Amino acid sequence: MGFGVTKSTHSFIHAGLPEPGAPLINKLVLEGNAMFGQLTSELDVPFTRIGKLFVVKKKNEVEIC
Repeated sequence: MGFGVTKSTHSFIHAGLPEPGAPLINKLVLEGNAMFGQLTSELDVPFTRIGKLFVVKKKNEVEIC
């Protein structure tokens, strides 16, 4: 049984949306995201960047996206 962030997956590649107050996380997410093209090519795994869709529920959330 896993605990914390390692117990599950969202099954998507993080698009790199900034996490307020977490500069190290932001840096690592962007660097990791940039590696997927080469990594999937080397592993011969299908990979296509299809963009992202944000669903906002409140007007003030639009500024975050």
